[in-house]
Amino acid sequence: MDPEFSNRKRKQLIEKERMELLDMGDLMFQRKRYLKALSYYEDVIEVDKNYKTGWFKKGEALRTLKRFKEALHAYDVAIELDPDFAIAKEKKGMILMALNMYEDAIVWFVDSLKTNPMNKETWYLNGLANLRTGDPKEARNCFEHALHLDPLDKTFWKGKGDAMSESGDFKDALNCFKKALEIDPSYGRARSSLRILKDRILDVKNKKNIKERPDEMENMEVFPSEDYIGEDDIDQLEKVE
Repeated sequence: MDPEFSNRKRKQLIEKERMELLDMGDLMFQRKRYLKALSYYEDVIEVDKNYKTGWFKKGEALRTLKRFKEALHAYDVAIELDPDFAIAKEKKGMILMALNMYEDAIVWFVDSLKTNPMNKETWYLNGLANLRTGDPKEARNCFEHALHLDPLDKTFWKGKGDAMSESGDFKDALNCFKKALEIDPSYGRARSSLRILKDRILDVKNKKNIKERPDEMENMEVFPSEDYIGEDDIDQLEKVE
């Protein structure tokens, strides 16, 4: 038998077995039988240890099972096999966020976006991570990138609103939360952010009225000027709520 034909036939058989096992793993995953799915994905890797999708799928099953350390290893192998594997980098960032390692997560989100800058979810996640590290300016930039890709996503508007609120841009934050509620009037998280925003506006107005305690005013530079916050802002919040 021709050796080249034999090698080609063997590769075809391996690919067929690999895909059959992968399909079974995906079926079990869809049925939320994650341990069974993990077993099939491990079988895929047994058939072809250099198959990046097998390692990625294994990482997904482990992440769902909250076995984060093992999942990180699986994603690392997938990335070693394909350094441009953007979605694996994003998922690794998601695990690091779950572990409250936000700065490390940002590194992987940024790396993922270098390969796939059109992934709106990665921009959104990067925005959340930047909010957690206390950088609302960069968070806003990320949410705006996500909105450029999908201007009708309520979570992106809510994220931008949170970033604006953290920056003290209360009117812009209000507009973002209103936009999120226009898209989905039942969006409870946006309403929660509105209540927080209302409390912040009231707090700022109260502090601005404490003329005899200038020490409390020193940290107010990030907030809007007094004529930027009026009773109409409070009225708008109450109408939206």
